[in-house]
Amino acid sequence: MNLFSHSKWITFASLSLCAILLVTAVSAQSSVSIMVAGTIEKPIEHVKVPVALFNTDPKVGNAPLSVTFTDKSQHNPTAWYWDFGDGTTSTVQNPPVHIYPGAGIYNVRLTACNSAGCDDGERFVFTLPRFDWSGHGGKNK
Repeated sequence: MNLFSHSKWITFASLSLCAILLVTAVSAQSSVSIMVAGTIEKPIEHVKVPVALFNTDPKVGNAPLSVTFTDKSQHNPTAWYWDFGDGTTSTVQNPPVHIYPGAGIYNVRLTACNSAGCDDGERFVFTLPRFDWSGHGGKNK
């Protein structure tokens, strides 16, 4: 008697079923019997595309400006790509303090990704020039 088993996952909208089939063949002349031995249910994990969000602290200040970036992305990203708007990048979730040496407006972009896809978030950092008050007697005239 030949005996073998087979299982197959069947996916529905919110549930997966595994049907375990036992097939018995007695001989080439006899009929084949198929029996469903059981089913196993498992929930399907729905992965959502991340929403890229982050905080900057501070957002405005005098150059050189030290800025802390904190990832606040939603839906469990697994990869991050930071573009600090000054030609430098990072791939860590929460990069170390970033220093903007000169005055300017910097467009900072975070791309957050997971198995469902990627999303971009943007913020601006404003750095202002330092004014040397020494030639003015230390007063604003």
